[in-house]
Amino acid sequence: MLILELVFTSLFSQTNEQLRGNLYAVNADSTYDLYDGNLTMFNIDNSNSVNEMDAVKMTNFGENFGLLRGTTTLVIERRKSITTTDTIFFKMWKMRLTAYKLELLVNGLAKLGLTGIFEDNYLNTRTPLNLDGVNSSVFTVTNTAASYAAGRFRIIFSMPAAAFKLLPITLQESKLTKKMMLLMLNGPLKMKKIYHNTSLSGQ
Repeated sequence: MLILELVFTSLFSQTNEQLRGNLYAVNADSTYDLYDGNLTMFNIDNSNSVNEMDAVKMTNFGENFGLLRGTTTLVIERRKSITTTDTIFFKMWKMRLTAYKLELLVNGLAKLGLTGIFEDNYLNTRTPLNLDGVNSSVFTVTNTAASYAAGRFRIIFSMPAAAFKLLPITLQESKLTKKMMLLMLNGPLKMKKIYHNTSLSGQ
């Protein structure tokens, strides 16, 4: 089941705005084994309602890590680009009493004003997400029911309305202004994109 789902997510991952969630089991030698994963894709043309463009999740024999929307569990969810608020609800089940690593790979969501908060309802923690990079955390499932609750994790995105307001800019003519305008006319500025890892545990 897992192999088929991973191939499916790869075929439908061609978008600039996406969130991929991977669940790993932590081995005794501190290595990780991938057990399950899901994918959320954002685009202005998508619908926030579950439809034929989403993919319903098949249950694995072992651990499961899907996306919950209403009463439907998905492995791939297509949603509209975030302009105000949105919440991603993760669902996990068939968990063992062991340690796991949760990895969230975010791409193309570093927009002006947009923030993402990763919530752990068992530990009652709220951690800011890196919206264009890798976020990871190791957590443990114990005999406490809340530690393996299906809805333990979720992400809340928000964008203040003020982020859409453009402030007027007035340029006074000066030697510095002329130099800036010449630089802009003579060629585009080169920028380097830097990715970095963020720990969901705040480290």
